[in-house]
Amino acid sequence: MRLRVLSLTGKKAIDGSRTMKRAFIDSNIIVYANDCQAGPKQSRAIQVVKDRMRDQTGVTSTQVMQEYANAAISKLNQDCSVVLRQLRLLERLSLSPITPQTTRAYCVMLFSDG
Repeated sequence: MRLRVLSLTGKKAIDGSRTMKRAFIDSNIIVYANDCQAGPKQSRAIQVVKDRMRDQTGVTSTQVMQEYANAAISKLNQDCSVVLRQLRLLERLSLSPITPQTTRAYCVMLFSDG
């Protein structure tokens, strides 16, 4: 399976070696999609999430969902009902478990950018 880590912060994507393309949606994308003050980043983030849901290539993790919920409540001041509705939407994405291997892959992506 191929896995790309999507980011709106200019980080490079990382690819695996198999043929099926999947895209990991990190918490920054989900937060931007819900941030009315994010301007063009919000539009782009919404499109990324929509596209990945539509083509069923989106992957996220429970950690990302928890990070979004925390940011939505504490920084975006979203109502609990809105956060819960968004979390139900995110449940439609494939869930990737957090493992030592996924943590290392994320570190490789971060360090390969600079």
